[in-house]
Amino acid sequence: MLYHKKINLENESGARITILVLGGKWKPQIIMALANGKLRPSQLARLMPSAGIRVVNQQLRGLMEYGIVQRQSPTSNATPHSSYYMLTSIGRTLIPIIEQLERWGNDFRTDFNNRTEYI
Repeated sequence: MLYHKKINLENESGARITILVLGGKWKPQIIMALANGKLRPSQLARLMPSAGIRVVNQQLRGLMEYGIVQRQSPTSNATPHSSYYMLTSIGRTLIPIIEQLERWGNDFRTDFNNRTEYI
């Protein structure tokens, strides 16, 4: 059984909540890939080959927990592999935010190039 940590966001800033939801290397890319419509997990994995299907599935589960992405399966007796993912109405509101983050990153890419990352 998986342990689910309940997070109280009452005293968190809006920026912290946004980072919590979008945090992860692949979540913004998944959201932008789904901006054009529904996709199967294997299709998403092909768009992000260095992520791998396991990581994509993990990130999708996280996005589903926050209500950003929803999973839909066909109503027929199709195999579970024929399910697909799509953005919810809340998920679609993140598109302009991610586009702005993309612009900012591109604008300042050279300023941060070859810098040491501190963890």
